[in-house]
Amino acid sequence: MTDFLNILLRFFHFSSLLLLTGCLTYLMLLTPAGYRNRLEIRLSPALRSSAGVALFSAIALFALQTVMMSGEITALSQPDIWSAVAGTRFGHAWLPEMLLAAVSFMLLRAGGEAARYLLLVTLILQLILTAMTGHAAMHDGWRGVAGEVSQSLHVLAAAFWCGGLYPLLLLMQQGQRDPQDNTAVLTMMKFSRYGHWAVALVILSGVSNTLLISGIPRHFSFWLTGVLVKSVLVAGMVMLALLNRYWLVPRFRQSPAESRRRFIRLTQAEMGLALGAIAVVSLFATLSPG
Repeated sequence: MTDFLNILLRFFHFSSLLLLTGCLTYLMLLTPAGYRNRLEIRLSPALRSSAGVALFSAIALFALQTVMMSGEITALSQPDIWSAVAGTRFGHAWLPEMLLAAVSFMLLRAGGEAARYLLLVTLILQLILTAMTGHAAMHDGWRGVAGEVSQSLHVLAAAFWCGGLYPLLLLMQQGQRDPQDNTAVLTMMKFSRYGHWAVALVILSGVSNTLLISGIPRHFSFWLTGVLVKSVLVAGMVMLALLNRYWLVPRFRQSPAESRRRFIRLTQAEMGLALGAIAVVSLFATLSPG
C-alpha cells in the first residue's frame, strides 16, 4: 500500500509542479503584457488547484517517508522518526521543498507582477530540489553532481514543454472562438521557437541521465523497461508537436476553423502522452536501476 501511495503522490507532485512552472513561464515570458490578465483569469483555477496539490503532496510524501523508514504508521506520532528522516539526504532536499511549496501557495494568492516572477523562481527551485532526491543523485563525486545538474535541466525543460501545453490549448480555443484574435498564434510561435530547444534538451538530458545512473545497459531491467516506455511516449509527443507546427500551422490561413480544431485535438493528445510519461517516471523513480 505504501508503494502505491508513494507512486501516486509522486505523480501528483511532479505533474502539479510541471503544470505550474510551464503555465507561469508561458504567462510571464511569452504572453504579451496587455493579454496577461485575460490569460491569468483563465489559468487561475488550474493554478490554484495545482498549488494546493503540490503543497499537500510535498507534505504527504515526507510523512510517507517516515512510515516507510520505520515500517509502522505509528511513526507519524514519533518526533524522533521525523527528525531522523529530516537528517537523511531525502530530508535535506525535501524540507526546503515543503517550505517552497507553502511559499508558492501563498504567492499565488498575492497580486502583482513581482509576486508572479517570485512565484516562478520558487517553482523552479522546487523542480531542482526534486532532482536531488531521485536516481540521478544516487552517486557521489563528479557523477553525482553531473546527475543532479542533468536531471535539473531535464525537469526544467520538461516543465516548459509539457506545462506550456495547457495555456497554449486555452489560447487556441480562444482563437477558435474569435478568429480575429491573433494572440494565440503569436504566443504559439514564441512557444514553438523556444520549445524546439526545450525538446532537444529533454532528449539529450534524458539520455545523459540514463548513462549517469546505470551506465551502458547490459541487460533489460524493469527500471530500464520503464525508461524505454517513457522514451516511446516522449517520441509520440515530439511527433504530435511536429505535426502541429509544420503541418497544421501553415494551413491556418487556408482553412482556419478546421486547422485550429485539429491543432487543439493533437495538443490534447500531446498532453495525454505527457501525463502518461509522468506516470511512468513516478513508477520507476521508486525502483532500483539495477
